[in-house]
Amino acid sequence: MSKSLQEWLQEGTDLYDIAVAEYHELEKQLAELQEQMLAKRIEINEVAKIVGKPLMQPPSPTENETTLTQETPHATNGTASTNGTTAQAVEVEVEVVDKGQSAPYTLSSIARALTGKPTRR
Repeated sequence: MSKSLQEWLQEGTDLYDIAVAEYHELEKQLAELQEQMLAKRIEINEVAKIVGKPLMQPPSPTENETTLTQETPHATNGTASTNGTTAQAVEVEVEVVDKGQSAPYTLSSIARALTGKPTRR
């Protein structure tokens, strides 16, 4: 029995929806890891100040820093639209410990760390 065009399209839509859900779950995990890494860097820097060791600096930003965040088209009302669904944008507040330091970690730097790919300097 061969599948009709409608069945193929439905199967493709189902695969797409599953992939999008997995992507959003990975984004959530990445944000949680980023938060944990920031907390760990703060902890390390507090100990470093006490024992006279150099402070841990955040990774240098790269040209691909915003690649992951530019893939989802944004609507004008602060929401992202994917396949007719709407997701509310989330703002994350980050505590700045040393105002001389740049932003702690980017999505691309964490992705490189997780995949084991070298960072560009």
